[in-house]
Amino acid sequence: MWESGQWFDTSYAACTLGGARCKHQVLRNNVEEIQRWPPANCHHIHDPQEWTPYTSGGQRFYPSKEEAEYTAVLAFAIAVSASWWAVRKGLAKMHVPRMPTFLSVGRREHWLDMDPRAMREWAMAPLAVTLGLTSALRAERPGLPVRKLVQDVMIENNSLPNRTLYVGRGSFHHRLSTTKWKSPWTPGHNCEAGEWPARYIVHIRTSPLWDAIHELEGMALACDCPMEQLCEADSPWG
Repeated sequence: MWESGQWFDTSYAACTLGGARCKHQVLRNNVEEIQRWPPANCHHIHDPQEWTPYTSGGQRFYPSKEEAEYTAVLAFAIAVSASWWAVRKGLAKMHVPRMPTFLSVGRREHWLDMDPRAMREWAMAPLAVTLGLTSALRAERPGLPVRKLVQDVMIENNSLPNRTLYVGRGSFHHRLSTTKWKSPWTPGHNCEAGEWPARYIVHIRTSPLWDAIHELEGMALACDCPMEQLCEADSPWG
């Protein structure tokens, strides 16, 4: 296979694709769309002890095990690239989804405190929604909420229609009251933009909100964020 000259190695740092630790990896592939990925070199600030095994609650944990599973961002980057390849080759006709964001700068030390599932299986459904890959999710979960922009659904007297819930962090443009689904994390204030999704997913999964997730079934979730940006209206879907 390698001697055919049709295969290439695409190098990247796992932390640019949603990972907590600096881990250099290689994808051997023959997909031109993967070869055209943006530079994925690490320029983060990492904890120098991030690969040191640690003990918690009397149990020994090994970071290498946590990092062995691919992140949701990496999984979708590969899937989206392969989909683009299939369309370009005429092998499929489909809605072409957006590409996940590569983040090569910022701080990563405090990411070690987050549950690694927030960057992996817990993040799969919310990220799929943000990338526009909702058809399969809706077939599997018919009651999934629908995301809406506040400005598109606002009615008279600065109110929202029935079965529409505001989940944003508040805005002086409309002054809607925030709800329990408001994120305690604000990008640029108490966390970086790149870590916000995982922080909010952990907040949902590890609080009483997870037991109340059924309240969102069939609802429209209104927020203030651009539709291409992952936000509170997406993250509960995990």
